[in-house]
Amino acid sequence: MSRPGQDGYRTPTVHDYEREREGGKPQDERPPDAKPATPPPLSAGLFSRQSPLLNLSKIDLHLERLHWRERIRHYTWTFFTVTMATGGIANVLYTVPLRFRGLDTIGVVFFLLNMLLFLINISMISLRFYTFPETFRASYMHPTERLFLPASVVSFGTILINISQYGLPNAGPWLGRAVTVLFWIDAALAVLSSSGIYLLMLVLSNSCKIVTCSVDGSVR
Repeated sequence: MSRPGQDGYRTPTVHDYEREREGGKPQDERPPDAKPATPPPLSAGLFSRQSPLLNLSKIDLHLERLHWRERIRHYTWTFFTVTMATGGIANVLYTVPLRFRGLDTIGVVFFLLNMLLFLINISMISLRFYTFPETFRASYMHPTERLFLPASVVSFGTILINISQYGLPNAGPWLGRAVTVLFWIDAALAVLSSSGIYLLMLVLSNSCKIVTCSVDGSVR
């Protein structure tokens, strides 16, 4: 099959691997003059007993118990979307116009839970980069994972919003000054991370158009 980045590449399907195992060619490697096969009806493909979606016995599933180091290695920036959502819930609960007794308490619970999850995310991804230093560069070079890097900055921003909502009325003026300083730090990080990621995407896309790598890894 074609490799990612080559012309004509598409995401492999279960049928491609079945054809390779049976000795046939995948669909994207058929002769150019071959006529495309007529696709079967949707009902016959999805709900027949021979469908790979229903007949899982044809698929070799190799389930292994991963070591904790390998699990940490796959802890990515995408987990910060959880803290974005949790902080958003606390923000919505604070701005609900129809109030009742206990609504602020529910909001504070989500606020504290958001800070706990944020600390867990920071600890786990820092442990990943410490245990596997090469994954730090790979995290922002990966075409998908680097898109979630600014989620960590946005998560910290939701915490600042929740602090200004639930903390300022119950604290002194020092908290307001601290939140102001942290806000400008978060704003600078947001601009740098967002613009930096898209600049990196632009540079990498242009380099891929100029340099063409063959299948064996040589550059021409």
